[in-house]
Amino acid sequence: MLQLLFRILEGKRASFEQALHNGDLAREIPIEPESSLLICGNGIFPYTDDESLQGLIKSQLGGD
Repeated sequence: MLQLLFRILEGKRASFEQALHNGDLAREIPIEPESSLLICGNGIFPYTDDESLQGLIKSQLGGD
């Protein structure tokens, strides 16, 4: 049963290029390696220090 599920899911996988071509992705967002970014389901948010990161976590993720 698990092998069948694995084969079904394996067939559903798409590469980034395929997903972009199929319109499954809205856009590609390049990110610099040294960027300070919070990336979550709500979007991509820059921060400058630990305090601003904590503020983003509270506002976007509902954390403490």
